Parts: sequence; structure tokens; C-alpha cells
Amino acid sequence: MEHDNASRVVIPKTDADRERIRAAVAENILFSGLDEDEINVVIDAMEKKSFTRGDSIITQGMGFCCFLLCSCFTSNLGFV
Repeated sequence: MEHDNASRVVIPKTDADRERIRAAVAENILFSGLDEDEINVVIDAMEKKSFTRGDSIITQGMGFCCFLLCSCFTSNLGFV
């Protein structure tokens, strides 16, 4: 698949973050049909966000977004 590099979104990330994302998308059916170049486009466009208790993570009408939950820790429940 051809990609328009002029309009391609590339969010800088560490090699460790890239590998963590790659491992997560490899197990997800939404990404199972992508070739290596397409997976790299997805990885490049992902942005790391951190949230604290009480933050709204997903709100109605926010547009098209894809969330990849890497880890979650709450003081009451432990690791989820």
C-alpha cells in the first residue's frame, strides 16, 4: 500500500514504546490484515497519554479515536 509521507503523522517514541505497541497490535484482530509498512504507520501515529483518577478518557462526540490500553493501576483494585 502506498502512503503519502507528506501527510503522515509521526509522533516520536522510544524503541521500547514502539515494541510495546507492536506487540499489542499483533494480537488485535483490527490490525491483523496490515502488512509491516502499514503497522509502522499505525505505530507512528499513536500518541502516549496518561490519565489520573477522575479524568474523562472517552467522551461522546470526540471523533474517531483508537485506544490501546497498556496498563492500569488503581489503589483499590490493584493491577487491572
